[in-house]
Amino acid sequence: MFHFRRGSLLINLGIVLAIVLLLVSLSIPSISAVRRFLVRTEVEKLYSIFYYLKQRAITLDEDQVLLFDIQHNALSSTSIKQQLVPGVEIGFLKGSYGPPSQPSKLIRSGITFKDNKVIFYADGTVSAGTLYLVDRDHKYMYALTSPISQISFIRMYCYNNGSWILLK
Repeated sequence: MFHFRRGSLLINLGIVLAIVLLLVSLSIPSISAVRRFLVRTEVEKLYSIFYYLKQRAITLDEDQVLLFDIQHNALSSTSIKQQLVPGVEIGFLKGSYGPPSQPSKLIRSGITFKDNKVIFYADGTVSAGTLYLVDRDHKYMYALTSPISQISFIRMYCYNNGSWILLK
């Protein structure tokens, strides 16, 4: 009778272990999707902040400056102070090319705005540059750009399989 319980216990333990391993293997793709979602959500939030500061500069007839602190993954202006969510950072994928509109040069910095700041001018123009965001494992990358143009606009891109996809 005692030997039957011991064998039964080992079988039950094996079944429970198999179920746990199955659940873990099924959750791995969803963790990856969560990381991609975090980066996308953060870049959409920054897109909204860019648009807000552009409109604020026009409305107040006063330049607005958004300053990025790369070491602390933070940004600030006179009206906004925020830190990027954990798991998302200013950076780029090694071996990727930019800027997203014409990817011809190897990306060497997570931000190309001069002095790590974006200036939103009272006339509606925005300083030119690109901000790249990646997840902490450097698998997913998104970008916000403000190209050199007489009419300023902000674009949002996703980097997928070696090419840039325009989102907004």
